[in-house]
Amino acid sequence: NPHLSAIGFIWPPLPALSNIPFIILLRPFRLEILSETLMSASYAAFAMVQMNSVLKRFKLETGWRIIWMLLFGIQPLILHNASLGMSETPFIGFLLFSLNGYLIWREERKDYGLMMAGIGAWLALYCRYEALAWVAIMAVCICWNWLFQRGKTSPEKLEAELLSYLV
Repeated sequence: NPHLSAIGFIWPPLPALSNIPFIILLRPFRLEILSETLMSASYAAFAMVQMNSVLKRFKLETGWRIIWMLLFGIQPLILHNASLGMSETPFIGFLLFSLNGYLIWREERKDYGLMMAGIGAWLALYCRYEALAWVAIMAVCICWNWLFQRGKTSPEKLEAELLSYLV
């Protein structure tokens, strides 16, 4: 009898809430047991898309990018978690999304990248509590970038950048 109060909040709720659409779709076929596998497999696909985007931002050639993506995809941790419905798969996908946003902000100086980084970090936090370390490290990276930025900078700019990341 799946119901919302059965989720509990011992574990962060996003992976469990992500199962609900799959449960609804698979219920007529009596295949609800596959909902977690489909959820984590879809997040693994999302992680692969984000990995491709991150590797593009590092200006890797297409051949090398495909090799790195294949190595990432067949890595036992990714395969295991993507096939067993584990919460690490969306966690990794959202961390890569956050890294992608940070790289957009760092390399292209587009402010929406910092917001992408913040959204990805907080979504990762709703998958695994370990993402709190990522949030802190990214805040340090933003401060580090501001400290060594060329040109005229102000503490107000740092404050605005940190707020757009953290809020």
